[in-house]
Amino acid sequence: MIKTTSVSTIDQRVETWNQSIATAVGGLCTQVRNRELFDGQIRRFCSYGMEFTKLRASGLTLQRQRHDADNRDNQYFYLIYQRDGSARVQQRHSQAAMRRGDLVLLDSNQPFSIEYPDHGYQYCFHIPREMALRNWRHTRILTAEKVSAETDLASLVTPLLQKTAVVGHTSPSGNTEDCLLNAVLSLVQPLFTQTRDRAKEYHSIYLQKAMTFIERNLRNEAITTKTVADHLGISPRHLQRIFKTLGTSFNKLIREHRLCACASDLTDPRLAHVDVTSVAFYWGFKDCAHFSRVFKDYYGVPPSQYRTQHLTGH
Repeated sequence: MIKTTSVSTIDQRVETWNQSIATAVGGLCTQVRNRELFDGQIRRFCSYGMEFTKLRASGLTLQRQRHDADNRDNQYFYLIYQRDGSARVQQRHSQAAMRRGDLVLLDSNQPFSIEYPDHGYQYCFHIPREMALRNWRHTRILTAEKVSAETDLASLVTPLLQKTAVVGHTSPSGNTEDCLLNAVLSLVQPLFTQTRDRAKEYHSIYLQKAMTFIERNLRNEAITTKTVADHLGISPRHLQRIFKTLGTSFNKLIREHRLCACASDLTDPRLAHVDVTSVAFYWGFKDCAHFSRVFKDYYGVPPSQYRTQHLTGH
């Protein structure tokens, strides 16, 4: 086991730490975030036929870069159990703040980062990627999405992981070696996978919340994917993927909803005295010429003609 506090200078400690990381989990690079707090211990074990790593770290960030993720000799899903302290993980467009007892899944085939702002202690179980994909086929695998320690399923999984992490057990013989892995995969599948129907339901919930927020803020010309995503607590790219399931995009949806709102006002006799430009500006369009062009593209006629046709019947 490597303990970086036993090495004198910070540069030597980082070098020693990187060597121990490479031995335990393969290609990862370290960024020192706090030179005073920087510390780390890591060791790889095998218990009941399952490989895992015990890791303590503080004041640093571990990153798996694209060229490391493409290494075909190191293909795992990392099931991380936050034994103590805290950490922040990120992969693709998802991120999670980890606290004691939380679980998260990372894919070694994709870049990711784990930040240890303070003292963090984790068990990292190395699940062969091929085996996971075989057991979880026809599902969407959720990475960097935290499962809280308070959930019922997590409370069932963590005692098994803690028992497995007791060092000194001999590996099972014969075909029984995969039994524990299969048991863990079965237990965590509901936590980190979605069937197609479940994924649709998941997107539907966020979509409904997004549409409610958009309708309430349609007049705000500064509304962006970031403002909506921040309101929902997801990343902007995640939000874009949700809209993509509808065959549209955020900008297109905003534009169409604003055009519909403008068309409604233009055909309201009570608003006949309000000029077209004022209607456009009211609903978040910033340029009258642009509004006229997109309105004609959408409705087939300019906004003034559209108003006349609907108010006079000609």
